[in-house]
Amino acid sequence: MNHPGWNEHGRRQQLARFGYRTDAQAPAPLAFDAEWSRLQADFPCPPGQRVPTYAALDTAAAELARQYMRDRFQLDSLLNQCDAIHADIVALGPHPEVVERYASARDAFEDAVERFGVLRGRLQSALAAAATAGDAPGAGAPADIIRPSKEDS
Repeated sequence: MNHPGWNEHGRRQQLARFGYRTDAQAPAPLAFDAEWSRLQADFPCPPGQRVPTYAALDTAAAELARQYMRDRFQLDSLLNQCDAIHADIVALGPHPEVVERYASARDAFEDAVERFGVLRGRLQSALAAAATAGDAPGAGAPADIIRPSKEDS
């Protein structure tokens, strides 16, 4: 029988490419500039253009970005909780109370993923709106531009 963690290293390496951390505790205070630079790739933009740096975000986009970064840590923590309880099921057997703990943790994780997706869409829209406002006549051409993706339209 395979150990439940036999493929976790590979899975976690892939998740790390998208910001996952095994130490899912957000540092206090969170280094928003550094964290945003890790998560900018979550937002598509046309070739040759890039997502604004954290320092270049307007007030509304910066607030959404801060929540996005905090929620990203929460997702990692919830995923780690699910993994730990799953390991308990393997170690202790599928006792109803352990399975129920896992189901509750998994529900919390799935709900958080849905909220995170909605927040991501709101942040994408805020970034696109800021880029569009920067393209207005007389505004000057912004160095960093992002456009809404087709999936967010």
